[in-house]
Amino acid sequence: MKTMAANPKRVTRTVTGVLLEANWKDNTAEVYPDEGGPVKLAFPDELADEIHRAARHRVRVTGTVRRPRNGRQHLEVEALEVPSPLAGLLLPAGPPAPKRDPFEGAKPIEDVERFLADYPDERSAEEIIEDLRACRATRHPPDGDEIDGDE
Repeated sequence: MKTMAANPKRVTRTVTGVLLEANWKDNTAEVYPDEGGPVKLAFPDELADEIHRAARHRVRVTGTVRRPRNGRQHLEVEALEVPSPLAGLLLPAGPPAPKRDPFEGAKPIEDVERFLADYPDERSAEEIIEDLRACRATRHPPDGDEIDGDE
């Protein structure tokens, strides 16, 4: 057990969040991810200028997770990236929405007269229903293929 504590397993992790606090004396900083508490960072001198430029910006930090004697986990920074603010606009916010059946939840018309209440009197109910059926047949062919331009 003591051997495990002395040689913790090296785990690489990437954290995305806002870099709000930095201490150049100790070469430490904190990233506040969208979910969860702040993540403490330890960075080498070579990254100090990048950390300074990235302060108060959204960053993506990759590094090795360490748990020092005080028990608080921190990340030894190996790479720092400041994504373009426009990148969020180009990428979808989540998984694509599933395709829905446009007729889902549609029920047969039981009282045609109620359906036709606002239609002009010169057309009969049968003519209108026939037009609706013809329109539906041309929009959704029986073989299930989509018509050009119809998604």
